[in-house]
Amino acid sequence: MTNGVQAEGGASPFYPIIEKMVVDEITRLDKQQITPWAFFNSGHPVRYKDFYGAEKTVGGAILFDGSVRIVFWNGYVQPFLEALAVKAIEETVRRCKENDYPRRIPLEQTAGLLKGYNRKTFARMVDIDRRLRGKGYPDSVQPYKAAGEINLMDAFVERHIAGELKLIQAQPLAQLPAAPQTTPPAPSVPKGWARVEIWHKEHALAAKILWAAFAAISAVIAKSFL
Repeated sequence: MTNGVQAEGGASPFYPIIEKMVVDEITRLDKQQITPWAFFNSGHPVRYKDFYGAEKTVGGAILFDGSVRIVFWNGYVQPFLEALAVKAIEETVRRCKENDYPRRIPLEQTAGLLKGYNRKTFARMVDIDRRLRGKGYPDSVQPYKAAGEINLMDAFVERHIAGELKLIQAQPLAQLPAAPQTTPPAPSVPKGWARVEIWHKEHALAAKILWAAFAAISAVIAKSFL
C-alpha cells in the first residue's frame, strides 16, 4: 500500500527508504499489538505489551464490550503511531540535510505516507472490533466510526510537518554568512635612530632646547677638566 503524496516529477529519492521503514513498523504493530485482539472471543486471555513495555492481560471469560472495548480504542495504538510519525519525519529531515536536498516535497510525501498507514491501521482495528462484537457475524453489527481517531492522528502528523516547514522558512536568516572579521594591521613601530629622527621632526622646538641644554652641560664638564 502506497499513500505518499506524489509531487511533480514523482517521489523524492528518499521516499522508498522512508516507505520501507513505515511499512515495517506498521507490520510489526499489526502483528504484536492488533492481531492478538482478533482471538479475544476464543476464551483465552489476550496478552500484549503496551507502548511503555508494561505487560498486559485482558479477556478470557468476558465479552468484548464496555471497559474492554474502551481499552482497545482509547489510546491503545496511538502512542505507537505517534512515535512512528516522529521517527519518519526526523529520518526524512536527516537524509535531506546529509544530501543537501530541499525538504518541502519529501516532508509532504512523508506526511501523506503516514496518513495513509494511519487509516490502514484503524481500518484493521474497525474490522476486528466488528468481528468481535458480531461474534463471527460482522455484518450483524454496525462498524465503529474511527473518524475521530484518524483526524487526531492526521493533526499530529500535520503539526510536526508544519514545525519542520517553519524551520525551513527561518533557515535562510540563520545561514547568512557572518561578516568577515578583519583586524586592521598594527602600525609599524620605528626602531633605533629612526625614532629619534621622527621625534625631532615632530618636536622641533623641544629638540633645540634639549640640544642647547646638552651643549651647556658638556661645556661645564669640559671646563672642570681644565
